Amino acid sequence: MKTQVGAIIEQDYNVRGTEEMPRTKIDAFLEEFPHVRNYLKNLPLKKVYVSRIEPAFLNYVPRLLNAAPFWSLRPSWQQEQIIFLDEDGNALHEIKLGVSIGSSVECMEAELAERIVSILSYFSYTKTAILYKTPKGYSVPGWIKAQIMNERLLFKKEVETIDQEGEDVRQGKSLRPEPPKSRVFKEGEDPKINEYSYPVEGPRRGN
Repeated sequence: MKTQVGAIIEQDYNVRGTEEMPRTKIDAFLEEFPHVRNYLKNLPLKKVYVSRIEPAFLNYVPRLLNAAPFWSLRPSWQQEQIIFLDEDGNALHEIKLGVSIGSSVECMEAELAERIVSILSYFSYTKTAILYKTPKGYSVPGWIKAQIMNERLLFKKEVETIDQEGEDVRQGKSLRPEPPKSRVFKEGEDPKINEYSYPVEGPRRGN
């Protein structure tokens, strides 16, 4: 299943130059998040999004594309800008080319990194702005720790399931699920068998 980040990126590539969002939606985005307006001032905007910060996003690296026509001898490199913002919208750090989101957070001073609550992306190639946010009350490092804890709990449940299977075998319990019990149909009822049911015996017609 694609992450929201991956879906947005793929959509940007597929609809580049088409299906511009209504201006009312873009204006609403800038009014709802006035702190990002300074970073998008005088920049062309076709699409705007708000996205949660997912675990997969930590491996994301800013894009760099040659936007020049194929017949051009001169490349026209366009780089995605990604800026870490604090609660007041102040820029704390701008990611360098070739460095992932997670690595950038790890390289920052802990006190400064704890102030990151949102991440702004602007890509001139698609004229798209995306504001990535953590849940309320979480900094980016705090949200990363919460995700790690959640993954640990999932692993713990898997281990408990495996251990329980071993205990069931020692007690002589079968690990195979029992088939559903046969159903006896009432007189005149039409027995229908679907892909989820087992063949059943019922009253034969004409008897």
